Amino acid sequence: MTDPRWRDAAPHNTLIRFSWIGPATAPDAHTEYIVEITGGRAAARVGGYGTVKGDGTARPGTTSTIVSETEWNTMTDRLADLPAQADGADGCVGGSTYSVTVTVSGRTIVDRSYYACGPAGAAAAAGYRAVLEPLAIRLGLPDR
Repeated sequence: MTDPRWRDAAPHNTLIRFSWIGPATAPDAHTEYIVEITGGRAAARVGGYGTVKGDGTARPGTTSTIVSETEWNTMTDRLADLPAQADGADGCVGGSTYSVTVTVSGRTIVDRSYYACGPAGAAAAAGYRAVLEPLAIRLGLPDR
């Protein structure tokens, strides 16, 4: 990784936190998740409206998995390629919200949030899913 902010990033001292809140849909079709990666492990909470943040009455599903060095490197390379923000969110109603923060040794080096729908939403989702792709199946993340 050539970005100097990532110079000290390693699994033991880095926390990567992803959040996805799916589009506004009927409650039985709505999905949200939070994934936290640190110390060579990834943990996910997946659920419906408000459940992953503890705002809902239902409990989210939880999973965790080991993150290999190869998976870590793939994800951090792809994460560095995410755009600063999604284009085309103006006037967008009912879209999805994506966010990612990266903290290295207590210092936040990445803090991005995207709100998008339509074609911009599809593009933002594709980049976001690409970062998590090495772990998505094992964590039970929705394919959206």
